[in-house]
Amino acid sequence: MADQSADFYSCRDRPVPTLSSAVQDYIVAIARLRVDGAPVPLSQLAAELGNSPVSVNEMCRKLEEQGLVVYQPYKGVRLTDEGNRHGDYILRRHRLWEVFLVEYLGLSLDEAHASSCLLEHATSDALAARLDRFLGHPLMSPEGQPIPQPGEGIPRMALMPLDTLGLGACGLIHHLGVSEGVAANLRAEGMGPGSTVCVTGTTPSGLFLRGATEMAITHELARQIWVEPSATSREEAPERPSTPDAVALAVVEPGQSAEVLGVTGRGPVRQRLLDMGFSPGAQVRVLRTAPLGDPIEMVVRGYHVSLRRSEAETVLVRLPSDGGQPPPGSR
Repeated sequence: MADQSADFYSCRDRPVPTLSSAVQDYIVAIARLRVDGAPVPLSQLAAELGNSPVSVNEMCRKLEEQGLVVYQPYKGVRLTDEGNRHGDYILRRHRLWEVFLVEYLGLSLDEAHASSCLLEHATSDALAARLDRFLGHPLMSPEGQPIPQPGEGIPRMALMPLDTLGLGACGLIHHLGVSEGVAANLRAEGMGPGSTVCVTGTTPSGLFLRGATEMAITHELARQIWVEPSATSREEAPERPSTPDAVALAVVEPGQSAEVLGVTGRGPVRQRLLDMGFSPGAQVRVLRTAPLGDPIEMVVRGYHVSLRRSEAETVLVRLPSDGGQPPPGSR
C-alpha cells in the first residue's frame, strides 16, 4: 500500500511526521491488542498481522528506534506515549469506518474490519470529523470496542454484565458477547453497542428493559451483554414493578387465565409471538394441552392459537390472585 502523500498529518491536534502504511499497520495492531499497558506478545502480534515472527521482531526493533514502542525481549512490545498518540489517531478512523460499513452498508464484522484496514490510512482529519458527525458521534465500534476521542484517547470504562444492573438502573451497551445472529437481532431491537438501556422490571426468568423499544430478555442473555453503568437514576428511568410472581405460560393449567407480562424470546420467534397478540397486558386463557404435552391451545385477544411448549416457555405471565380460574358456569 502506498504511503500517504502528505508530509504531515495531525495526531492528537499536533502535527507529526507521516508514518508509512506498514508502520501504521503495526501501531494500530498493537493499539487494538493492548490491555492496561501490558506488553503485547510478539506471537500475538504476528497472528494479528499475519506475518512471520521473524519479520515482526525486525519491525518492532525499528519501531523502537523511532521511539514508537518499547521492546522487551521474551515479553513483547508496548506503545510509548508517542506510539499511543499515533495508535489512537489511526484506530479512531478504523472504528468509525466499521460503524459506517456495518450500520449503513450492511457488511459483516469481518468484511467491515478488512475494508476499514484500507480506509483508515486514507482518511483525512476533515473526512474523519464529517464521518463522526454523520454517525452521530458514536462511542463504540460494532464489536463494542471504544472509539478513541480527539485529544482524549480511549477512556477507561468499568463494564459489568447487564444482568447485574439493579431495578431502575441504566447502562450504556459496550459489548455483545453472543453469536453474530443473536447480536444482529439485538441490534435490530435497538440494543447494539452505543445504545442506552434501562432495567424497568425483574422476574425470576429475566429482565424487562426499556431502550429504543421495550422488551424482555432472559437472565442468561443479559449476562452476555456488557454495559457501562450510566448516571441516569431510577427516577429518570421508566419503571415496571418487580414481578416475582411471574411464571412461564407453559406452566399455566388448562382452564386458567393470566396476564401477559412480556416475551423473553428473541428475533423472529419473539416477533411472531408479538404479532400473534402476546404483548404486555394481553389476557390469555389456556384451553387444553395435547396428550403428549405439545402443542398447547389457548385464546389470546379473542383468537384461538396453538403454541409449542418451547414457545410458551418464552412468554412470561402473571396469574391473578384467584389462580386464574374462571367463574362458575363460564366454561
